[in-house]
Amino acid sequence: MMNILNFCKKKQENNEQKDKSFSPFAAYSFSINYILGTGILCLPYAFYHGGLILSFIILLIVSVVSSITMMFTIESEARAETIIALHELQNKNIKVNYNDDNDDGDDRESADDYENQNEDENENENQYNINSDYENDKDKENKNDQFTSFDLIQQYSETESSLFEDSDLLLSPTLSQDPDNEHFSLLYRPYQYRKTENIGNRSAQLKNYFKDSQLRFSPTFELKKRKFEINELCYIFMGRNGKRFYTVALSMYILGSLWSYSAVFAQTITTMLPISGITKGDTCEIDQPFSVNCNKNYILYLVLFAIFAIPVACRDLAEQKILQISLTIFRFVAVFVIILTTVLAMYTSNEDHYQNKNTPYIASYSLFNIHGSSIIFGSCVFSQVVHHSATIIAETVREKSKVRKIFNSAFLTTFLIYYTLGVVCSLYFGPNTKSIVTLNWLDYSGGIAPSSYWATFIKFVVVLFPAVDILSAFPINVVTLGTGLYNFFIPESTRKNQKNLKKKKILFRLVAAIPPIIGSMIIKEIPVLIVINGITGCFISYIIPAVLQYKSKQICKRIFKKDETPYSNFTSKRKIVMTILGFGVIALIITLTSSIYEQVQKK
Repeated sequence: MMNILNFCKKKQENNEQKDKSFSPFAAYSFSINYILGTGILCLPYAFYHGGLILSFIILLIVSVVSSITMMFTIESEARAETIIALHELQNKNIKVNYNDDNDDGDDRESADDYENQNEDENENENQYNINSDYENDKDKENKNDQFTSFDLIQQYSETESSLFEDSDLLLSPTLSQDPDNEHFSLLYRPYQYRKTENIGNRSAQLKNYFKDSQLRFSPTFELKKRKFEINELCYIFMGRNGKRFYTVALSMYILGSLWSYSAVFAQTITTMLPISGITKGDTCEIDQPFSVNCNKNYILYLVLFAIFAIPVACRDLAEQKILQISLTIFRFVAVFVIILTTVLAMYTSNEDHYQNKNTPYIASYSLFNIHGSSIIFGSCVFSQVVHHSATIIAETVREKSKVRKIFNSAFLTTFLIYYTLGVVCSLYFGPNTKSIVTLNWLDYSGGIAPSSYWATFIKFVVVLFPAVDILSAFPINVVTLGTGLYNFFIPESTRKNQKNLKKKKILFRLVAAIPPIIGSMIIKEIPVLIVINGITGCFISYIIPAVLQYKSKQICKRIFKKDETPYSNFTSKRKIVMTILGFGVIALIITLTSSIYEQVQKK
């Protein structure tokens, strides 16, 4: 009977764990929802001003680079997980019996060989004292606490040296497999040290750490059960200042995005569904300043938006799965309707500004307009930002080996959608292309006067697309920012001793969600937020992932003598990483100058 109960309990636990993980399609849907924000609606306008060929080139480059840097973050996370697992094993002071059958002889060094490596050790004594930095760390309340995983690896990344750097003897890979460990191939071997004074400071430290056992392993660098927020990766590989910088950049970027999302949602609904008792006959148009009555209607819809979006944002991604998949399908349907109705209009509706008087009716266009390059570049960069949520999405994937395929498929999908939408709409609307393309459907009648019910339905689907899109994007971006703030203010080393961690996670999500909504009630758009979003977007998408890739490869090469992960390919090579980093710096300069120029022109 007990066996049956144990089996049922284990089965239930497995099912619960499975429910929290996603199939590749669900993870793909989340990726699409993160990427396909309101930025897609600005692309036709940018395509018209940049030219069709130039727009294609820039969009292709941005999409490829974004896909590469997305995997930079995943590779860095895999390396961090392996490094932290190693430190945790070492903290256990493992000691097991030795089996002579496992001795491969040739790849092992003797104690005498190891002794001969002890040159100039006295001058480096402090860097091998694993407690020295910890004792001097003013941020720690209790100096006698046991080292956390982050403390250990952070000391390594700050000093660029550690206990492991000169410990080749302990890090020789073997082919033996320990089924109880998910990260390493392990072989334990008793190792009898001589007296400390005869061996040297380095061996003394090794003795204190490993006692009488030798650990040999071959790191796999696979994503397993542990998840790191990107600000934690910055802490591991770039130091505390790196963590602080990323958290500030993430906060500014997502808060700016959430502010815009809230305003666009309420403006769109107010335009399409004005409440006559509030607007009192005033015309509310999204591309025109609102009257006092329209503003009242606008604030009402913001309140309704908050009532829906904030509770959803307080739920984990696994609990949002059905909603997000449903909204992904709606996105595809809405984009398909936009493209289809535009193509049909090319063969049925002629206007004075069209270049062709015969079908297909298309407006004048350019192939390559260098003067519009900054517009198309900024639009493409903003429309492919998802990197801040890379580790969150990867955590949910049931089959981690498919992470690269999932992300590549998502970026390929968005590239095809963006280019098709940009070309079709810019060719048809030409100089009349709105900065938010769905506004071109405000007067849509399907070529029939008066408008039929199906044309009205299509108009509502298209014009309400930004609002529905935001219902999906707002909660998942709140999850990203709230989780990042939670990990910043509540470090891993203190979580085990704290209660109500779930409530604290929700609290940080509320901190992320409420201020942008309140802010958008007061001011619909702050020009400086657009500039800040452009700058922080370049750091989040290109510069920081490239730095993480470079630093994680560098550290793993020193510790393990290898740095390739199951997710690596030719784009992981150092030259590619440095090229991507240079691209990020150039993108930052272009985005900064073009954003400032655009705001000056508006004034």
